[in-house]
Amino acid sequence: MLSTPLAPYTISQSDDGYYKWDSSAVTYATINAIKEQQTQIESQQKQIRDFKAENDALKQENESIKKQNENIISRLEKLEQK
Repeated sequence: MLSTPLAPYTISQSDDGYYKWDSSAVTYATINAIKEQQTQIESQQKQIRDFKAENDALKQENESIKKQNENIISRLEKLEQK
């Protein structure tokens, strides 16, 4: 008796009692898995691009705030000297 295979749809038994394995079913499942994986990869690549763009924008904003802070500190020091 054959134990239950991982993909039972790939195994059949012929009239003479021999088991046959249909490799095309495995190929089909593999191709679909690769397509799904590719979709996930493309989605993650888009997320990475979006995160990089957001990070660049935040870096620019941070630099702008640093300059504003430096300006405020400079003006405050001038006021304190008076």
